[in-house]
Amino acid sequence: MRGAQTPGSMGYGWLAIKYFVLYFLTLGLITPYALCKMWNYIMDNKRFGSGVFKADAKAKPLFKIWLMTYVAMIVVIGGIGSLLIDAFVSQNIPIIITGYILIFVTMSIVLAWFQTHLYNTLISSVTFEGVKLNFEMDVMKYILFSLKNTLILIFTIGLGAPFVMQRWVKLFCEELSIYGKIDFNGISQSPETRPEFGEGLVEAFDIG
Repeated sequence: MRGAQTPGSMGYGWLAIKYFVLYFLTLGLITPYALCKMWNYIMDNKRFGSGVFKADAKAKPLFKIWLMTYVAMIVVIGGIGSLLIDAFVSQNIPIIITGYILIFVTMSIVLAWFQTHLYNTLISSVTFEGVKLNFEMDVMKYILFSLKNTLILIFTIGLGAPFVMQRWVKLFCEELSIYGKIDFNGISQSPETRPEFGEGLVEAFDIG
């Protein structure tokens, strides 16, 4: 049984460019809309055998959270940024280091709030042949989990990256609920033409 992503990379690429341009024109305010549209496009064109995925992620519930996150990021960067400017002028190294650490920590916490709601919205919007996915991640759990992963990467000098990836997969599996029943007898082999060689990598890079 094969999986497939249609209609191909070209359609996805043009859509990504479109939202990339809109992102800069709106100074990032379009972020929830763009992310939901891209997610819906990807999932609506994803196949497993003859089975069809569908997604209907709505950006509207995310906009309020994103606007609050957006304002918080401006306040953090503006407030600590002014402190860093004075520190650079006076060559105050301890304040400079502290400022960068504060920006990293506070921005991570602020963005984690939005990211948690984003994951909950995107994954919970997916259905597959009568089965509904539901994902409910707690914000504080996500923040603490991300902090632990960061510490693992720091203290292992990056060597713990595979372990961190495994932790992420385990977390998502624990928080994911599946409702419904799939008729596996009704799913046949994918009608899409499979790659002829190299699992598609050779064709993707146009080698030979």
